[in-house]
Amino acid sequence: MGPEKTQSMRKRMAYVQAILMVSVFLLIAKSFDLQVFRADELAKKAENDYSRYVTIKGERGQILDRNMNELATSTYAVSITACPKNITDPETTAAQLSRILGLSRKKLLKKLNSGRMFAWVARKISPAQKKRIEKLHLKGIYFQKDSRRFYPNRSLAAQVLGFTGSDGNGLEGLEFKYNPLLSGKSAKIRIKKNGKGEILELDKETELRLKGRSIVLTIDKKIQFLSEQALERAVRIHRAKSGIAIVMRPSTGEILSMAHYPEFNPNNFSGYSMQVFRNRSVTDAFEPGSTIKVFTAAAALEKGFSPKSIFFCKNGNYKIGSFTIHDTHPHGWLSINQIIKYSSNIGAALITENIGEANLYHYLKAFGFGTRTGVGCPGETSGNLIPLKKWSKIDAGAIAFGQGISVSAVQLASAVSAIANNGVLMKPMLIKKI
Repeated sequence: MGPEKTQSMRKRMAYVQAILMVSVFLLIAKSFDLQVFRADELAKKAENDYSRYVTIKGERGQILDRNMNELATSTYAVSITACPKNITDPETTAAQLSRILGLSRKKLLKKLNSGRMFAWVARKISPAQKKRIEKLHLKGIYFQKDSRRFYPNRSLAAQVLGFTGSDGNGLEGLEFKYNPLLSGKSAKIRIKKNGKGEILELDKETELRLKGRSIVLTIDKKIQFLSEQALERAVRIHRAKSGIAIVMRPSTGEILSMAHYPEFNPNNFSGYSMQVFRNRSVTDAFEPGSTIKVFTAAAALEKGFSPKSIFFCKNGNYKIGSFTIHDTHPHGWLSINQIIKYSSNIGAALITENIGEANLYHYLKAFGFGTRTGVGCPGETSGNLIPLKKWSKIDAGAIAFGQGISVSAVQLASAVSAIANNGVLMKPMLIKKI
């Protein structure tokens, strides 16, 4: 190799060395800038890319029977989330999702075009919808763990429990009445996401902290089931439109069963008429008829009459003012025991004449008629017991045998329980503990 070529080679090597040194210097400077001067800025950017502040609501509390059997609970569900920044074809993605989920394509497209790292697409989708979406393998669309309300016993005590809407809030029954207690707490927290934009699960401590409170009822699941079976048979046999049955423990006032027919399934409440949703044992008032005679007789016993005290029942026809009261069968002299046994309207009216209408009114009020029981169900009626000063002569006679007065089923069950409890009236209880 000649001197000229050697010199040329040395120059080129010098240039390369200079370029390498400058490059190394620039890399060191850039590294220094990133690690020292821009460290906080870049860390914050990374944090924002892989985490986000969202409002999270805790799991809804359970509703349990007296033996801690689940009547209403929350089960695993799936929601759809998106990482708009990762979606390459928002138009097609929005069109496909809108067809499966039944959502507005225009609104979906607006979310998917936002360029953000996170967006909710749909909450609590069905397993069938999840399968269809999975098959599409849509980029930037992810599945997120969620929960939905579930009633494991289907129609059991449905009118008592009620149900929740798609947003998880109670719409009927105890779910509505105690919604503030059952609802999970809401909190705005920073949640982490993985590289795909999927939300990482919350830690157990946070889940427990946000979970709603649970309610234990006095209802016994087995007694409730047997009551509903017996009630359905009775309604069908007698070709009635509906029926109510209440089982109450007289000594405590605990309601062991509150059955209704027709029934409905709260897991799929949208398939039923709204008329079937209400808890008619507390919301509906009706004329009690001859069941009131028990309390008319009780008032007489309190005023000094004995079960064997006798009244002449006018052989089936008794005129009060311009009104005539009839018995289904004519009777002469009947004791109080027999007035109850034969359900004599005239006998009940005569008892009221002897004890005085003020006393009848006083004892009916004492048994709880005309006043809400406070059982803890929404929409409770007080029934209707006309104020004493508004009673006419026929009102006193008619109320004595159950006409001109209206009561709820829970009032009636409570009053009868007082007689079974040696005259001690207990407040009906449906909530055992929270």
